[in-house]
Amino acid sequence: IQTQLFVPETAHLITILASVGTVIMRTSVHGLALNLIQSLFASRLDHAQSAEQLRVLLDVATSPETLRSFGLSRADQSSEFNAAETFNDVEAVDALENITKLLVKVIAAAAPSIALQNVWRARWMSLVVSTAFQISPYIQGRAFTVLGVLARSDVDDDLLYQILVAFRKALQMGEEVEAPYIVSMIRCLTNVMPALPASSRYLPQLFWIPVTLLQTPNAVIFKESLRLLEAVVRTMQGHQLFAENDGLVNYMLDTRDSFADLIPQFEQVEGLNFDVSFTFSLTTLIYRGIRVASMREASQSTLRTLLRVTTRSSPVDGEPRTALDPDAVAYFIALFPWATSSREQVAELLREADLPPEQWLPPPNQGNNARTGSTLALPAELLGVMDHAATALQAVGLVSMMEATSSPTPSERANMMRFIGDVGKSWPEYSMMACAHRLETLPETVHDLFSDNVDPALVQVASALIKMTLDEAATIGGGPAGSSVATLEAISESRQTLRTSLEEIKMHGILEARPFSRESGGRVMEQVSDMIGVIVETS
Repeated sequence: IQTQLFVPETAHLITILASVGTVIMRTSVHGLALNLIQSLFASRLDHAQSAEQLRVLLDVATSPETLRSFGLSRADQSSEFNAAETFNDVEAVDALENITKLLVKVIAAAAPSIALQNVWRARWMSLVVSTAFQISPYIQGRAFTVLGVLARSDVDDDLLYQILVAFRKALQMGEEVEAPYIVSMIRCLTNVMPALPASSRYLPQLFWIPVTLLQTPNAVIFKESLRLLEAVVRTMQGHQLFAENDGLVNYMLDTRDSFADLIPQFEQVEGLNFDVSFTFSLTTLIYRGIRVASMREASQSTLRTLLRVTTRSSPVDGEPRTALDPDAVAYFIALFPWATSSREQVAELLREADLPPEQWLPPPNQGNNARTGSTLALPAELLGVMDHAATALQAVGLVSMMEATSSPTPSERANMMRFIGDVGKSWPEYSMMACAHRLETLPETVHDLFSDNVDPALVQVASALIKMTLDEAATIGGGPAGSSVATLEAISESRQTLRTSLEEIKMHGILEARPFSRESGGRVMEQVSDMIGVIVETS
């Protein structure tokens, strides 16, 4: 009985104190969690189902994975506890989430009734909320992590307002605030997104917070921002907000007007322009994560979500699509080279783009090896780049950046070259620009293609692309195709031409590599702080 009086208070203390301090402190907090579960187990022995659930949870609480979450490790059950290896920024948040989820399950299993379970959770929630708005960043960060786990239903705008205000205050601390605290705040927002109602006045504008955070040089914050962006998009799609507001792109550009004094500054620094091309601007920011193995899955997941949501929020009336939605072209281009290891992967990507695979893929028995990506290519006509110069230019720029920065395999690089060659059939100057931009590695690229692939069609594509480049360069240089001097001079000049062409439409940032570092990015955090200020003051 006494244990049941203080279940929420005990859970709150455990989550605030877990996995920090000396070994004896960590073992004491872990022991407190074990004592809580054991006491609740003893009080529910007369209820077989609850007792069994608590027994299983007791085993979980003593498992190596849970010990690791408490910052402990030991060789076996009879060994002394040792401090586990130090957590990185994400692991610390993950560990606290795991502990919180375990305690949530304990409460659900131990409560004699749904009413008491709700009382315990409500009390725990009130303790977390009151703690989350204290001055100490350490306490705030942990409280917001717990809050994100507990607040999985019926989150109102008042609570979201408090979270945003606290987030803004933290960002205003500048370099004093550490990355784990920023991660905990972003994770909290990510977790509460699905619980927001369609009527939330903050939800549409929240889209621009993770988009702005994608500028950060910090890889950990970048990955968390991807998760937040995907959560915001999924939540709005679930509430049918895109279908009711003329699609994702138009709706988000409308909400962008609230930040008329902020986003143009961000665009100028990044060399992008969402008005010129929403999809290419957003894809450029996201794609840098694909280059890093630890972030590739999150980046691709976000791009796939954007692809699905964009195509399904602007359906073709009663008819199957005959080409890709123009607002989804960049997402598809960024995903395609990584989805060609099998015919099934390409077919799945086409289905996500709301396109019938049978219309665009040849039958499996027509010489296509299901395990070989180099023979799987889609016509450029599907992307709508053959008749639109600006789209073709941006597509070539995006593929050039992808080839230059992501260390593609020969098969992936082959697909990129194939696409550039296809675009060159209508826009040879753009293909020449792309090859010229990678002049330093073009011989190596071609060598890789010829040495690592036996596909005659691929050899033909590579040869045609080289010939197209030299012919176009000779035309620009005023000499015959065989004139090496004229060709090299023209290619050298064309490198600037590619950047200049993109600069003319304010999209030259497509070509930038955007490396990661350990810094959080003070300028980016200041922009996000200002953006949150606009949201909470005008909504």
